[in-house]
Amino acid sequence: MSGGINNFDDGKPFSDITVYKQQNIEIEHQKTDANGKFKFENFEIVDGCEISVIKNDDYLNGISTLDLILIQRHILGLDIFDDSRKYIAADINNDAKVSASDLVELRRLILGITEKFNNNGSWRFCTEIPLFNLNSKIEVNEKYQVSNGQNDIINLNFTGIKVGDINDDNNVKDIGTSRVEKLNYLNILLKKIGQQESYINIYSNGSNELNGFQISLEINDLKFLDIINSQISLSSDDIYVNNDKIFISFSSPTSVKFDITKPIFSLLINSANILSNNISMNNNFKNEFYSVDLQTKKVELREKIVSNIIEFVNAKPNPFDNVSFLEFYTSDISPVEIEIYSLTGNLVFSKILTPTLGTNQVEISSNQLETLQECILLKYVLEMNPTH
Repeated sequence: MSGGINNFDDGKPFSDITVYKQQNIEIEHQKTDANGKFKFENFEIVDGCEISVIKNDDYLNGISTLDLILIQRHILGLDIFDDSRKYIAADINNDAKVSASDLVELRRLILGITEKFNNNGSWRFCTEIPLFNLNSKIEVNEKYQVSNGQNDIINLNFTGIKVGDINDDNNVKDIGTSRVEKLNYLNILLKKIGQQESYINIYSNGSNELNGFQISLEINDLKFLDIINSQISLSSDDIYVNNDKIFISFSSPTSVKFDITKPIFSLLINSANILSNNISMNNNFKNEFYSVDLQTKKVELREKIVSNIIEFVNAKPNPFDNVSFLEFYTSDISPVEIEIYSLTGNLVFSKILTPTLGTNQVEISSNQLETLQECILLKYVLEMNPTH
C-alpha cells in the first residue's frame, strides 16, 4: 500500500509528513521520504482500514492580515476566489462555507490570542479537489477507505492545502525571493496630554493609501490605556495587548486614503515620563503594510522629527485674565499648533496658525476658553504642526 503527498499549487512533494494507517484499534504511522512517498508493507487488510495525513504544527506559516483582506474581498464579491484551493484555505472554522466567522478566527490567530484553530488543522490533505464556486458547500475527502480483498494498492495520493493561507506563500513551497521587497516606515510622535497620560501618534511615511497592516509594538515601562482612531477605524477585535506588547491587525477590502500629515491612529499611554526609546517594534512578529495593489511591504519604526524652532514662549498675564497674550519666537513659517491645558490636564484651547518669522503674539480671550474658572493657572504647548 503506497502513495504520495504533494503541494496543491506547484505539485512539489511534502517530505517528513506523518501518514497514518488505522485498522480497527491499531494505528501505524510513518514519515514520507524526500520525494513525498510513503509505503505500508506486511499487513493483512481488513474492512475499515483508513489512510490519512495529519500536520498540525506551525499554524501561522504563510498567514498574515493580507489573507484577511483577500477573504473580505471574496465575501463582498470584489474579487471572487478563482480556484478551489482558496475556498478550502478560507474555511477556517471548517463549517463548509466562507463567512465573517472565518475572519474572526483567523484574526485571533494572527494577533496571538489563540495558537491554533478551534475546529480545523494547520493543513488539510485531500484525496481529490472538487470544483467550488460561491454556492458550493466546501466539503473534501481526507481519507482513503481500503476494503478487505484489495491488493497491491498504489497511488493513494494526497494534496496539501495550508488553512488560512489564501495567497499561498507558506514556506513549504520554494517561492524564491521573499514577497516582502519594499519598506514602509511608520513614524511615531510622542505627545503629553496631561499629568499622567501621553499619546503615541502613529504616522505613515510616504504612502497615503493602504488596504491594511499588521504590527506589534513593545512599550517598555508604559501602560496601554486605549487606542484612539484618527483616520482608520480600529475595533477591539483588531487589537490584542499582552503585557508590554501591543498587537494590531487592520484590514479593509477596499483601499483607505489618509492624510500623511496626521496620525493614522494613536495609542493612549499612562506614563508621567515617556521617551521614544520606550517604544520599539516587536521583531518576533511579522510587521507588514499592504498597499492598494495588495503588495506587501516590511514595516519599520522610527521617530518623527519635528524641528525645534520655537525659541521662547510667554503668556501675559498668567494666571489668565479676560484677555491674555501668548508670545513666541520662531525662525520658520510652518504652521504652529497651540494647545492650552488647565492644571487638571484638560485641553481648553486649540488652534493652528501660520506664524511670521520672528516674534508672534496670539490674543486669547476668555470666551475662547471652555471655562475661565478652569484657567486660573494654565500650562501651554506650542509645537510645529507636522507636515512631513
